[in-house]
Amino acid sequence: MDKNEYVQMVRMEQDNILATSASRFVTNALDVVRIRFVSSWESAGDVEAFAPEFAHQHFGEKETIYGYNDLHIVLNYTDASMFLYPEVSFSATVSAVEKDMKEDDVMAKIKDQLPSDQMNMMVEAVDAFHVLLSKQKNFKPFGELISKLSAGAFYVFVRLRNIGGKCFELYKISESSPAFDAYLTRVQSLALWYIDAAQYTDNSDPLWFHYFLFESRANDSGDGSRAYSLAGYASLYRFYAYPDRVRPRIAQIMLLPPYRKRGLGAKLLDVVYKDLCSMKEVLDVTAEDPADNFVYLRDYVDCINCSKLPEFAPDNLKGGFTEEMRTAALNKLKITKVAASYVNADQKMQQLQQLYEEEVETSHCLDWISAHKKKLEVMKIRDEAYDQLQVLEKVKERLSQATFGVRKRERKRRLRDDGNTEEFELQNDASVDNALPEEYMSDDEVESKPEEPLKVVKVYYASRTHSQLDQLLEELHKTRFSPRIVTAASRQILCVNEDVTKLKFSHLINERCMELRKGCAVEGKRIKLDEKENPSCLKKTSSKCPYYKSDSIEELSNEMLAGTLRRTNEVVDRAKELVACPYFSTRLSLPLSQLVLLPYQVVLHASSRAAWGIDLKGNVLILDEAHNVLETIGSLYSAEVTSTSTTLALSLIREYLGTYKSRLKSKSLLYMKQLMAVVAAFDHYLRRNSNTLEDVLTIQGFVIALGLTDVNFFKIVHYMESTDMCRKFHGFFIRSMKSGVSTPQTSASKSGIAKLMAAKNSVHVDTVSVEDDKARSYPSPLFTIKAFLEALSNRCEDGRIIVEKKGNASKFRFILLNPASRLMEVVKEARATILIGGTMEPAGLLVDCLSRGGVENGIRRFSCSHVIDDHQLLALAIGHHVRNEKFTLTFETRGNVQCVELVAETLMLLIREVPNGCVVFFTSYDYMAQFMATLEKFKISNKCKMKKLVFVESRGASGDIWDRFVAAARVRDGAVLFAVAGGKLSEDDSANGEDYVFKELVKAVHEPHTDLCVNYLDSQVPGGGNQLYQSLCMHVINQAIGRAIRHRKDYAMVYLVDSRYQRHDVISKLPGWISKRLKCPNSFPDAVSLTREFFEGKRTCK
Repeated sequence: MDKNEYVQMVRMEQDNILATSASRFVTNALDVVRIRFVSSWESAGDVEAFAPEFAHQHFGEKETIYGYNDLHIVLNYTDASMFLYPEVSFSATVSAVEKDMKEDDVMAKIKDQLPSDQMNMMVEAVDAFHVLLSKQKNFKPFGELISKLSAGAFYVFVRLRNIGGKCFELYKISESSPAFDAYLTRVQSLALWYIDAAQYTDNSDPLWFHYFLFESRANDSGDGSRAYSLAGYASLYRFYAYPDRVRPRIAQIMLLPPYRKRGLGAKLLDVVYKDLCSMKEVLDVTAEDPADNFVYLRDYVDCINCSKLPEFAPDNLKGGFTEEMRTAALNKLKITKVAASYVNADQKMQQLQQLYEEEVETSHCLDWISAHKKKLEVMKIRDEAYDQLQVLEKVKERLSQATFGVRKRERKRRLRDDGNTEEFELQNDASVDNALPEEYMSDDEVESKPEEPLKVVKVYYASRTHSQLDQLLEELHKTRFSPRIVTAASRQILCVNEDVTKLKFSHLINERCMELRKGCAVEGKRIKLDEKENPSCLKKTSSKCPYYKSDSIEELSNEMLAGTLRRTNEVVDRAKELVACPYFSTRLSLPLSQLVLLPYQVVLHASSRAAWGIDLKGNVLILDEAHNVLETIGSLYSAEVTSTSTTLALSLIREYLGTYKSRLKSKSLLYMKQLMAVVAAFDHYLRRNSNTLEDVLTIQGFVIALGLTDVNFFKIVHYMESTDMCRKFHGFFIRSMKSGVSTPQTSASKSGIAKLMAAKNSVHVDTVSVEDDKARSYPSPLFTIKAFLEALSNRCEDGRIIVEKKGNASKFRFILLNPASRLMEVVKEARATILIGGTMEPAGLLVDCLSRGGVENGIRRFSCSHVIDDHQLLALAIGHHVRNEKFTLTFETRGNVQCVELVAETLMLLIREVPNGCVVFFTSYDYMAQFMATLEKFKISNKCKMKKLVFVESRGASGDIWDRFVAAARVRDGAVLFAVAGGKLSEDDSANGEDYVFKELVKAVHEPHTDLCVNYLDSQVPGGGNQLYQSLCMHVINQAIGRAIRHRKDYAMVYLVDSRYQRHDVISKLPGWISKRLKCPNSFPDAVSLTREFFEGKRTCK
């Protein structure tokens, strides 16, 4: 018999014994363990014994002890010095009955929970315990006496046990000592029995401080000395609060059982609060994972204290929780906003209940109508307060259930149709009902609002990429904080269904996900194309998504809320194990999360916020790398529609109406005809003959030019959204293309799409080829039409439509001129908006936009220096070239060969003085190509290659060019990399302690939409256009410079090659940590001398 078989046999024997004599040999630890607090051995027999509340840390999760009959465990603690003497008694053991069985070693289990360096706190002999009892007569409390308390009611509503006239003293211990550390450990060994998941504190950490409550009485010796018994304690940790405050957090608080239900708990907490309130550096007081009993005690004390503040007077409670209440509670009582809101709701509820009982139910008013009206008013206010309390309680309950994974909720079954028919069928199919739009709610019809989910105050943190969000998570893991975190990502990142993820495009992924969730696909209903000919075509199967299961989704959501899953990859991996959808688990967890990480496009775009359920009201929004937030918003709200899209969309709508016109409801038919008229106007305008290659129209001018003044674009967009038209038309679009494939011959009965496909060889229009695989994944043109119609819903003065005509490829392009208006929507909705970044300067344009939006008084600016020392960075504004003449590089001189030659010569002389690596940034790929050609022409490149290896960034994917450059830069001679500011390398590279040179050239970007934005800003504020140009240029430059220094020990040299960098208005647009290290040499030789001086003594790679 091997070891595993023997262990299995032993377990089977144990199970048999448990089944036959469970009452004899299996005991619940909570039933047999008792704890006594002894002051003297003579009185030990009269001391009351108390049952513990938890035993799982000693005897396992089931809290059972195996192998004893009639077991009794008494833990005797000295009531002051807290030494332990355990007594174990029993009548029989299982080993006496079954020789192969063995009982649990109770004493060993108790010892296992004692720190290894404090094993002497427990004695196993009664004589040793007698000695400890005699010694504790000389026990003196540690720390500073801060208050004397008398037992009694903290408030009249507390029911107290009779304790006579006992007195208590509260001591504060802020500094550690070996004697106190040992004493604290002995006390905390008791906490394992009364505080769930209690742990020993790290006594070596100076940020811990403690409060100890002792019963004080006259000593029996009669010499006037005092004897003490421990009554309770509280342990707190000082967390840092920016900039120079602390936030104490209560980690443990406990009253010993003999002193409970005497009003001491409220008094202890109240005195602790008052002591903390006296410290100016304390911001507020919080608690770590508070138990329900402590929450009740804290709310009770907070209610009593807040009732003494004038801001919480009864007359002020009717107006709800106000900012004055929050400020008063924080400044005077150090109570957080959440705790103060609980107090307000509870006091309001008590007041209304009292008002209801006293002024309504006991009213004998003869005017029964007035009395009844007053009663209804009070009942309404009382019910609202009650609902508020219920929401708070539900949030706490839901989070508690998520932590323990035991949430139970009602299952709501969705009614389904009898048949799983297709949403769109071909014309010869019998079932076509699901191709029709859902019944549309007209203007005077009101939809019933669903019940709002539970919500908590949260922080939204938005950044450009998911990799940056992952970096933030890594840093959070290094702290003590453990907020509930959710990362809002798309289906492309979170989806684990291979049937969905194999699709390349987001719109196809979303559509396939919806199909599988609805389970509407029926095998054989759709015409299947040959996979080899059409590999990207959507194919439906009869299966539903195996990951879309409510139980698994909820279980995964619970783990996310409990804090066990934070990173996106952790969520995805766990979702595969649970067979759950991480995308919908994330959305389910979002309302109760405290920190939501999300990319820019989710939070800055109104439609995306609505789709994700992002509610900024009352919450904090942080925008990382916010230097380009206005440009990002402008790109998110831009839209364009091509002549190809309009032609295709018009054909789709006409064919759809021809198929389903008789089945559409009147209101749906009305909006479909209006949509067709709009698309027809678009198509006609783009295809009409015109000598104008480009035109710019205002929104109102565009509508007039197309003859659409009587069309309400808002209603059309709302109709398309409410009926899910774009997705359904995409299905119709795919089927129409299929129909064209199955019947390639031209006939009179062809559909509009089929005619369009047949005519593509004879008519030179940009249409979609059925044979092209990309056409199978091409989105429905209704998507682009809808996006453009949404863009037309902007304010007329905030946008322009650019009409571009290049042969047969014509298009409308909407440009948002005033992204600040969209930013203000976000700023005004959020409780606070924080714009952060390492290179926020120049921020003048952003501040001006916010000021014009009405939040000028609410803007606060803060900047700090870099982590490096001054000697680790030197920036030189080089205003003179190698021939010692003034150096000015403008857009007009960029094609001057002599100017480019001077730049090359200057660069070569600088490279000679720099060890290791150099990075030269240009304003564009074209100018960089022109520069490289000049190097080749004048044989300068050969000189450069003799000194350093040369790398050049390409327009496409940079591949491993950065890794190869870094490897080459580590040698003594080093390497030089030519790159583009604002390109991939300037955004993604990361200097790892080597030396780099950054050469910047300023060039304004001349594009039509930039000129439109400039003209718009000039019309709003004098000089606004020039400010925009400078901001665009300097943001790119500052972003590139910021890549030079990434870590504490990095050092770098930065060259700004242009005389304009020496102007004060340009220097002011550099970040402060760069501008204060900027020098302006009077000549080029001076720049070379400063370079040599900087690198002297610096570490170089051998």
